[in-house]
Amino acid sequence: MLNLGIEIKELKIENYSRKDNTYDLIANFEVNGNKDNIVKRYGLSRIEDLTSDLISSIKEHVKSKNKVMSRDPIEGIVIVRYTKELEEVKEQVMGFFKKIETKIKDFKNQRYSENFLTRYKTIDGFSQKL
Repeated sequence: MLNLGIEIKELKIENYSRKDNTYDLIANFEVNGNKDNIVKRYGLSRIEDLTSDLISSIKEHVKSKNKVMSRDPIEGIVIVRYTKELEEVKEQVMGFFKKIETKIKDFKNQRYSENFLTRYKTIDGFSQKL
């Protein structure tokens, strides 16, 4: 039996596309002290849906990466959990998605700016440590 604890360290945005409002989200996390990450493509959607998708995707990624092949069914069990309370993790991830949504909406509402390219790049590379 394998017991794994996940701790999300950082969420980061890359490759924002203004055309279709999508971006790559890079989630850096640790599994029992070992660093790992996952990259997912997201767009503007309900924050609750994005949050639950990311949280479950990380768990599935960790579970599939640490699958144990054994004839003994007990040894093949992989328990994946978050080291913090799940509600606390959800609140942190939702807070990040809210900030991204606000940044994108502010950017899209901007009609003209002499620093347009600079503002465009501020969405790429936006990150938050959790």
